[in-house]
Amino acid sequence: MAIGILFGAWLLACAVWLYDTLDSRGYFVHQQAVDLYLTEDWVVGEHRNCSFILGRAGALWCVPPTDLTPVPHNMTVSFHGRISATTAPNGDKFDVQNNWTCTRESDSFVCKIPTE
Repeated sequence: MAIGILFGAWLLACAVWLYDTLDSRGYFVHQQAVDLYLTEDWVVGEHRNCSFILGRAGALWCVPPTDLTPVPHNMTVSFHGRISATTAPNGDKFDVQNNWTCTRESDSFVCKIPTE
C-alpha cells in the first residue's frame, strides 16, 4: 500500500514537472484580457517586441520607448508560454516572463516567448 502511494506521488510530481516545463517553453496557449498599448502603424503580420506587466490589470506595452502617448485598448491576447505571476509585498502582481514577441493578426494578437 505504501509503495503504491509513493509511486502515485512520484508520478504526480513527474506530471507537474512535465507540464511546467512544456508551459514555460510555450507549448500551451493562455488567453488573457490585457490593456494593449500600441501605435496605429502596426500592420497585420508584423512582429514587435513587447513588455508585459501583470498588475491589478494586465498591460502589454508594444510601442517604442520614445512614444509616450499610446492609448490602451483592452483586448484578449493569446500567450504561448506561462503568464503566471509573482506577488510583490504591496499586493501587485508581476509576470515572470516580461518580454514577448507579439504578432498582429487580422483579428487577434498572439505573443510568444522570444527565441534567443
